[in-house]
Amino acid sequence: MTGDLDIEPTLAQRLRDYGEALDGIESPVVIPTRERHRQRKPAWRVAAAAAAVIGISTGAALLLNERRVDVATRPAMTWSSLASSPLGARRSSASLWTGTEWIVWGGLSDLSDDAIGLRDGAAYEPQSDTWRSIPDAPFAGWDPVAARWIGDEAVFVVNWLLGDTAGYRTVAFAPSSDTWSVLPPSSEYMFGAALTDDSVFWLRLDADKGVLIEQELRTGNERRRQLPRGPAWDIQQGFRGLATRDGVVFVGRTTATCCSPGPAAMALIVRDDSLVLVLVPDEIRDLERFGIYGDAVATATSVLFVGEVNEDGMLRRVAYSLDPATATWSPVVAPSQGLFSEHHTSGSSTLLAAAGEHAVVLGGLDLGDGSIGGLDDYVAASVADRDLTEWFDLPVAPINLDRVAFISAWTGNELLIWGGETSDTGPNNVTDRILTDGARLRINSPQS
Repeated sequence: MTGDLDIEPTLAQRLRDYGEALDGIESPVVIPTRERHRQRKPAWRVAAAAAAVIGISTGAALLLNERRVDVATRPAMTWSSLASSPLGARRSSASLWTGTEWIVWGGLSDLSDDAIGLRDGAAYEPQSDTWRSIPDAPFAGWDPVAARWIGDEAVFVVNWLLGDTAGYRTVAFAPSSDTWSVLPPSSEYMFGAALTDDSVFWLRLDADKGVLIEQELRTGNERRRQLPRGPAWDIQQGFRGLATRDGVVFVGRTTATCCSPGPAAMALIVRDDSLVLVLVPDEIRDLERFGIYGDAVATATSVLFVGEVNEDGMLRRVAYSLDPATATWSPVVAPSQGLFSEHHTSGSSTLLAAAGEHAVVLGGLDLGDGSIGGLDDYVAASVADRDLTEWFDLPVAPINLDRVAFISAWTGNELLIWGGETSDTGPNNVTDRILTDGARLRINSPQS
């Protein structure tokens, strides 16, 4: 079956050598490997003394530091304060923008291993800059893995614990009636989850093989599909599930190790009739055994992955845009700030958020030790233009951005942020205080 795939001959041979036959897969699989290189207008000038070099698969390089400010692409950015919340200190809360309100609920009570799960919540209205309390949820939930506004309900997939039973549950909140309801989809464990208007998609392992489970929201009826055997699913450390207009996309955070050679997946695109496995871009394929860490968001135009490649103990930032419609990666400019792997004990890093057509990086801990693995570790605050060709520094925020693990929501013209964790004990990688303040960042795109 390998001969039917649209892949490079050398890669096809690798797949055969590693025994990565795709027989038994329920639906067709396409494995594209070539990147698409778009011609972009120059948005920077060469600064040989201070430039950071990012190699791309053609062998060319982009010199990115000392970027020229392009007024034609720079968005207008303004910070403002956010009213104090009635919620107590917490971490790992769930949140979602409904169109008029920002729902924030659940979480864990403190930073200890014995933290208590929370059920209470509140709703924030930007127009009046006010909060209101909402009824407690049916159960305590934290560490949300998916959230979506569906019809007139905010639907969440969260981690939960009831007695000795733990796992992931789906719950919905209707702001019009201030009522909660528990929905059927659930899973004891998963490596990634995504929500559509009709279903929850889970990535799991079944007898050491990857499986995609699609559960209908209202009935719980499920469909199972075996995943392609390209990546080593059993050693993946998690996937970010994203619902896009071109299908559900799962973006992985790690690649194959010495114990499981062969090409590893950076993304899995789920369509009605196929599972599309998108391999590591050429630039970092040779580094696949060293690990790739980062996060992904779905902007209005594409899926953006920002992360770090660990090359012989030294880190470097990489960024790619994935077009789910064509299943191709395009190298884009990486931000000059932020650490996007789990360098902090809390398991958090710089926030990568979608803001309509833009992407934003915020926060991180100023550890005071200069760098980690060759990358400076300091607070990030920048926004990308619509074409991901330039990152611009943000104005000074009304709150301290020296924090990780805070929540955010895009309203259509503002990015709302609240909470998080920080460190008061100097240069270390341990957070020891929960924050309860927030801010609003308005982003206005330039006229086309």
